[in-house]
Amino acid sequence: MSIEIISLPSPDVKHILNSERQSTFKLKYYWKFCSDYTAIFKINGKEVSITIPEGFESDGGTIPRIFGYFRGLAFRGYFVHDFLYTNHIYPRKMADEILRECLKHEGVSCIDRNIIYLVVRLFGSKHYKLKGE
Repeated sequence: MSIEIISLPSPDVKHILNSERQSTFKLKYYWKFCSDYTAIFKINGKEVSITIPEGFESDGGTIPRIFGYFRGLAFRGYFVHDFLYTNHIYPRKMADEILRECLKHEGVSCIDRNIIYLVVRLFGSKHYKLKGE
């Protein structure tokens, strides 16, 4: 599979505490998109646009606090990956490959991006499953 980043701009997001999906006992910070966001990729030679709609919320990387170092490495990649997982636009493996390419584009070291990729491959399936599965 060949993935190339054509455009991965900075999104217009705001930091919010507690999503409507969370109870008040599970305080968590989220990023909410203030406008539509479009990232453009070339996947297997075909140009593809992925548009995250205004109002979409992401936690910026579902990473346990103990691994907090990885949390701030590549927000744009995490946002795209969260959107792909939420909407099942591509198979899970392709979504994970897109994340790895985003991490590379954002300057994350080879070692760090491969650790993140490996962890996502090992533990991401529960986040990708459709509701009710």
